[in-house]
Amino acid sequence: DDDRFDENRDEILQEVFSNGVEKICNIGASLKSSKTSVELSQKYDNIEYIVIDGASTDGTIEIIERYRNRIAVVVSEKDNCIYDALNKGILQSSGDWISVMNAGDVYATDNVLADVFSKGYDFGRVGVIYGDAIAVDKNAEIYYPADDDVSRLDKGPCYRHGASFVNRKLHLNHLFDLKKKDKLGFALDYEQIYRMYKSGVSFLKVPVTVIKYEMRGASTISPF
Repeated sequence: DDDRFDENRDEILQEVFSNGVEKICNIGASLKSSKTSVELSQKYDNIEYIVIDGASTDGTIEIIERYRNRIAVVVSEKDNCIYDALNKGILQSSGDWISVMNAGDVYATDNVLADVFSKGYDFGRVGVIYGDAIAVDKNAEIYYPADDDVSRLDKGPCYRHGASFVNRKLHLNHLFDLKKKDKLGFALDYEQIYRMYKSGVSFLKVPVTVIKYEMRGASTISPF
């Protein structure tokens, strides 16, 4: 029922593993740290990095070009909204898991992907993997643990979108619904997650702090 969503709902936003989708538009200054976090610092080799840029004019493209040999796909063109850009990246992906990361976001440590994907967890029937997050502002870092009980999604977001990894085949069947963007705004990613949950998708929380995200971002009305 669409009535349970409204434009004041916070977005659970973000993304990267075997597939990485980064949405960028005129945020060149913050791109370098997140790029380094994903590609150059992670102690995990199997990363397909995808950059979706909203036709930036501030030097972002020049920064992207410095790392072009490490990036599988670069798209720089106008899009209808952030979720349009994310859908483009998902459709371009070819790996097993998709994680969404915004330009100012970083993985919490160099071992995040290894801690999630190299520790022997059984992902056989799992559609969504998620962990904890840290919010960063000028003066502090605030730890936000994800809820162990995914049924909390019936009441609202229970983890940060960027602290999750979605099975690629599942994500292709559950893209962001752009027809609802004007009504839901930045709650569109919560709608997508809730839709997966109600369809019976299996969620698994792992004991990993996945990302640090800047509280100045578009979707930081609340921790999730």
